[in-house]
Amino acid sequence: MARYIFQLLLFFQLGCTEPDGLVGARAGGFKNADGDKQAQIVSLMEKKGIQYIVDKDGYIIYLLKNQAEVLGIERSVTDGKILDPNVIESEVLIIVGAREKYESEFSKRNIPYKIAEYYGMEHISWSQQYAMEVDLIRQKVNIELSNLY
Repeated sequence: MARYIFQLLLFFQLGCTEPDGLVGARAGGFKNADGDKQAQIVSLMEKKGIQYIVDKDGYIIYLLKNQAEVLGIERSVTDGKILDPNVIESEVLIIVGAREKYESEFSKRNIPYKIAEYYGMEHISWSQQYAMEVDLIRQKVNIELSNLY
């Protein structure tokens, strides 16, 4: 069973005086189609003290330093706490250098992965059973990539 999650990733550094109060490199945004689940995710983020804003389109934007934790919260709300080896997760490899960094990190940890192109965009995918480790890889790689720009 494959699950498709659209996640908009934004990579940029912000100055110290952002009008929305969210200061630092932003990890990205997500919007759950189920409003109750979206509210649950926000509640758990607030309980953990994770800063976020909701943009005009309803996307939850959070800081890159919290990416692994937010991905785990989002997954636990949408899929439950048990990681299913039959569920495939993926990320689009948009930024130059991303593929090499991901492949290096996955190989170091012996995590099986697949690189494929869908609709003209390169993706890396893995089994959800490795999700907690991959969340940390995603955060690490995205921090490294955000520092390049």
